[in-house]
Amino acid sequence: MYEGVNNTIMTKINGRWKVILSFLLAFALWSFTLLNTNLFGSAEKVDGFNSLYYIMSLLCCIIIFALGAFRIETDKRVELAVSIAVYVFAVIGSMLISILFSGGFKASAYIFFVNIAFYLFFGAVALIVSGSMRASALTAIIVSYIFNAASFIIYCFRGTSLSPTDIYGIKTATNVAVQYKFILKCEIITATIAAIVLVMLVLKFPLKLKFRRSPLILRGAGAAAAGLCIVFIATEDIYRNDISA
Repeated sequence: MYEGVNNTIMTKINGRWKVILSFLLAFALWSFTLLNTNLFGSAEKVDGFNSLYYIMSLLCCIIIFALGAFRIETDKRVELAVSIAVYVFAVIGSMLISILFSGGFKASAYIFFVNIAFYLFFGAVALIVSGSMRASALTAIIVSYIFNAASFIIYCFRGTSLSPTDIYGIKTATNVAVQYKFILKCEIITATIAAIVLVMLVLKFPLKLKFRRSPLILRGAGAAAAGLCIVFIATEDIYRNDISA
């Protein structure tokens, strides 16, 4: 057990089953990564091996075990700071998922930033509806993963990223996808493991603001964030149309 300054932060080992389950999950992901090294490139050529994705995948496996095996108890004085820090890190982490996927193909700055505003908007809406920082962070992470994974897979199939019209043609796209053989790539492996880390991190901490009218303040912050996302998307769309014109 480690005790921080003035005993404000304490780290303890979780129960036996949590330790076992976290070890099994981390070990399974670690083994899968090691057994599929070829998906990260050619180990014989340094330039052809994506070491950044490989190392990140293995580090995330270690973090998964640590998050499941240990628990952190904080003093009330630092609980607020920890909750805010974890929430901000989770939101930034949802952007990291997008970055990990976008490393597999070239996307314009417009598409990249609009995608970020897109899933952050859903996180803000979740904050408005639930008044919960945890629900908001999880929504941002999940939307980011689903949207970017779908866009990445579609790009691998046809060479272009996901567009709004793809939603209407999902049945046709499903029929066409059956004819293709999808090959797993390192971007999906690393992004998936990183997403698991972020979800576990959000579930591990309370992510609560304990003061008067905190739900009202959180909903107000969510409304402001959602409004900014809408304004950003609308502004970028108008700017893009003016340029193309």
